[in-house]
Amino acid sequence: MFFDTVRGGLDDLKVAYKVNPKIVRGLDYYTHTVFEFVSGGEDIGAQNTVLAGGRYDGLISQMGGPETPSVGFAAGVERLALLSQKTVPKASVVAVLPEENNLGVGLVVSERLRSNRFATELFVEGRFDKRMKKANKAGADVIVIIKSTGIISVKSSSPEAEEKVKRIEALLK
Repeated sequence: MFFDTVRGGLDDLKVAYKVNPKIVRGLDYYTHTVFEFVSGGEDIGAQNTVLAGGRYDGLISQMGGPETPSVGFAAGVERLALLSQKTVPKASVVAVLPEENNLGVGLVVSERLRSNRFATELFVEGRFDKRMKKANKAGADVIVIIKSTGIISVKSSSPEAEEKVKRIEALLK
């Protein structure tokens, strides 16, 4: 069943969700699954739905077009802006490239850190000493210095971050 497959994927990715059997959004044209992303109590105004949509595989054929599998959504730009100001985590890891021409390596390492739930910022512009000063000012727990050959240094700014350093070193081996 399609709905079970969607829920299984969310479970696999550890995405929290709540099934709402009373949702009526777009039932005239949506098929399979409809969804809403709602704020978790943040003050964004009278309505807390930030983004909503669903599958509408039959809509185009209803309008005379070919059978076309589709998904659509709408988002409240103002609500997203309000939430982004409140929920963007401070980077706990800063990745620094000593050589500007190794952006690809830096992007790969940064994405690996982010996909393992480390809020990461990548510094690539300017002289290396300026990047390091910027990294130190950013207040991150860990600084990862990346060279084209791989990781050359993982530094901690506090004793509390030592466990994080070990996890990052193991992740990036």
